Amino acid sequence: MNTEQIQQLSSVIIDDESKLEQINNILFGNKLKQLLPEESDILYGNSSEAILLAAVEQNGHFIKHIKDPSEAILLAAVKQDGNSIKHIKDPSEAVQLAAVEQDGFSIKHIYYPSEAVQLAAVKNHGFSIAYIKDPSETVQLEAFKYDRHYIQYINEPSEAVQLEAIKKDANSIKYIKFPSEAVQLAAVKQYGKSIEYIKDPSEAVQLEAIKKDAYSIKYIKDPSEAVQLAAVNKYNNNIRYIKYPSEAVQLKAVKYNGHYIQYINEPSKAVQLAAVEQYGHYIQYINDPSEAVQLAAVKKNGKNIKYIKDLSEAVQLVAVKKHRNNIKYIEKPTEKVQLAAVEQHGNFIKHIKDPSEAVQLAAVKKDGYPIQYIKFPSENVQLAVVKIHGYYIKYIKDPSEKVQLAAVKQNVCSIKYIKNPSKEACYEAVKQDPSLIRLVPKAFL
Repeated sequence: MNTEQIQQLSSVIIDDESKLEQINNILFGNKLKQLLPEESDILYGNSSEAILLAAVEQNGHFIKHIKDPSEAILLAAVKQDGNSIKHIKDPSEAVQLAAVEQDGFSIKHIYYPSEAVQLAAVKNHGFSIAYIKDPSETVQLEAFKYDRHYIQYINEPSEAVQLEAIKKDANSIKYIKFPSEAVQLAAVKQYGKSIEYIKDPSEAVQLEAIKKDAYSIKYIKDPSEAVQLAAVNKYNNNIRYIKYPSEAVQLKAVKYNGHYIQYINEPSKAVQLAAVEQYGHYIQYINDPSEAVQLAAVKKNGKNIKYIKDLSEAVQLVAVKKHRNNIKYIEKPTEKVQLAAVEQHGNFIKHIKDPSEAVQLAAVKKDGYPIQYIKFPSENVQLAVVKIHGYYIKYIKDPSEKVQLAAVKQNVCSIKYIKNPSKEACYEAVKQDPSLIRLVPKAFL
């Protein structure tokens, strides 16, 4: 029926021109909202089914103004807009089907829809599953044909449905509250890291995840030793993802590469030794290593002492005996250690802060040259130096008269290295070599 025919029919049925104009506005001007409640009687019994059909075909929601509409009018309304079913009390299955076929989401307005209606809704739009309470397995599976993530809107999906969702995307398991072990296994076999979304997975599931992807270990809380070993056997650096690895797992990792000890909290003594015996400098990753571990590290290379705090004397001695230069890495070497260093070569006294007189004497004993590295040498040390080489007095600031005389007696030419020689030192120099009178201050002549 076209517009002209409806207008003609309306003029025959309704004599009142003002009411006819209102009907035409509703039908053709889409001004349904302008109809006042008290005017709605124009649609009750006074309008033909043809006019009512024309009205709902224009706007399905107009059905709410029609009293006791026929099945044909109901169908016409929901076909125009499926959501108009919300205005229909106890719609037949045929009306329900027509509504959801027009808009799957209209199922949210239907109480207790049949499986046929549910299927029609999800076929129209898979997301309509979100509005279906307790959908059948068939309906659930139909929804997944459109989007695997729709499982999140289903309470207690069947195992078959869960498996179907996992088949499409292993990470869909995050939407399943209580997945069976079979479902968990299906997920991790497809994508190991999906174990991240499984609460308290069994050891079998954990091992299967590691088998698929060893890095899945990072998503497993409190893995068993078997699981830890499986992960570390595949990639040794997986030790970094294990919070409390067993000793066997720790040893497995550090024996492959001692560097991995840095990822282990509180490694056992055996693990520490395994690491430093491989490369001594790995001791830098160990907090409070035992003396045995320290010794093992410095025996490998004395320089490793620089990574150790609170050194025992035994460890210091091993390092210094390994090479005297290692004294520079020891913040507070004992006197015994200092002596061990300078007895090898006096020059290494330059790495010792505030050496004792005994250490100073040991340093200059063979060759007085190391005196230049001693800030405040005692008079005994100064005398020991100038008695070896008098001209080393040039390295002594403000030498005493006693030291000056000893230097000149050892080598008369030492007088020229004394900034302010004493009168006695000058007389001793001239006594040995009269030509040196030129170096004597005029005040002494």
